[in-house]
Amino acid sequence: FDSFAPVLFRGAAMSAVSGRIAWMNNNESERSVCVITGLARISQYAPAERAKEIKTLLQYSLDNNSYKFATSGLISTADFIVDIQNDKSIPSDAAQVGAKVFPKMVRVTTHRGDFASMLSMCSPTICRYECFIWSDTKIDNPNGWYTGAGMLYVYADTVSHFDRVFHQTANHYRLPGTTVDTRERNPKNNTKTYNKSDFVGGVQMDEFALAAFQYDNKNGDFDSDLVAKKSYFFFDNEYVMLGADINSTKDKGVITTVENHKMAGGATKLYLNDDEKNIT
Repeated sequence: FDSFAPVLFRGAAMSAVSGRIAWMNNNESERSVCVITGLARISQYAPAERAKEIKTLLQYSLDNNSYKFATSGLISTADFIVDIQNDKSIPSDAAQVGAKVFPKMVRVTTHRGDFASMLSMCSPTICRYECFIWSDTKIDNPNGWYTGAGMLYVYADTVSHFDRVFHQTANHYRLPGTTVDTRERNPKNNTKTYNKSDFVGGVQMDEFALAAFQYDNKNGDFDSDLVAKKSYFFFDNEYVMLGADINSTKDKGVITTVENHKMAGGATKLYLNDDEKNIT
């Protein structure tokens, strides 16, 4: 409940803790099979009260995610999952509500029942992103440059917002929550560099959280001197993002992106200065 539950949305493992696998595997639900089946196994021998909590978490995840967890994991866990699904005494509407700051991996998650979020930052000990270069023509996660630069993943309505299609096709200079230098990058830029500032982290209180992030983009293989101070406030049904002291002398277009999201359907609405905009 301190490690796995906060990084799951309806049973799907959030991309910000998936490294380069987010770019490779089909979807977040597929990546969480080992977690879901592991929880199902643990629930068989955990103390009664803890087992009840685990099964409640699983029941909500299984009821709100169409992925076939029972038949995707080990055969030995299939019956456990099916038994939980068929147990009507386990509530299926117990959505998570809470916030969790992970200081060592500089991630912040919030859960508000029907929507959730994860903020992905970097530090002197956590790289901006993970990339693996097999050869000049085979690179895993070649354009993840800014996924650790304060990217804010917001989950609502569906567990497929940030599947592989998003990570392979999104404009990677326009990731939500980020302030970046938009000059052209290449896959070999910046694969092993860290944030030079150690002013990064957050605090939590009940279901609320605050994160602060001093972003220093100076590094050797991409000649940028962009610095920015970013703050993220996670309230009940509202997130507030602030930027300050954004400076660069070498940039050719520093931009801050609020959102870059696959539309869930016709119900998606966008408001700018309280006015609804047509985004068809």
